[in-house]
Amino acid sequence: MEILSTPRLHLVPLTGAILRRRLESDDFEAVLELPDGARTVTFGPQWPGDALGSYARLLEGLGGASDGVVDLRYVAVERETGYAVAELGAKRPVEDDGTVEIGYGVNASEHGRGLGTEAVGALSDAALARDDVTRVLAHTTPDNIASQRVLENTGFVRIGSTVEDGHGTVAVWQRTAS
Repeated sequence: MEILSTPRLHLVPLTGAILRRRLESDDFEAVLELPDGARTVTFGPQWPGDALGSYARLLEGLGGASDGVVDLRYVAVERETGYAVAELGAKRPVEDDGTVEIGYGVNASEHGRGLGTEAVGALSDAALARDDVTRVLAHTTPDNIASQRVLENTGFVRIGSTVEDGHGTVAVWQRTAS
């Protein structure tokens, strides 16, 4: 999986090494290979937000391999600061019909800067460029207006609602290749 770059971010594939480091420590630094060379990236205690609950399972899915890569999952690194500002990607493997559901979380300290829109746009573009993906889905809770705006601004359309464990009724959003 390649690194995705936007004007302000590098989306770096999520690896077993990063998963392990985060499970071991609330904040840490890691040297990552970025398009402009190796860089020390700072992972603060806000990162990765709600996604942390899935990290043990993801690491197990990689067989514990530090060099393993979680398919379609990324760390968003701010280019200017070298700070991990978000985690985003596929919530599950791509389904047989070409559907992939994504999730994303931006550090609370970075809200309101447009980084979520930038990251989700790049992720969705990359997913839909793959031969095995025909549509990208995302869910939002009714009170998460900022997340709804991210999806609207990146070409998603609300297509309905569903009931999700732990969240109740959520809106279902879809983006397909144009």
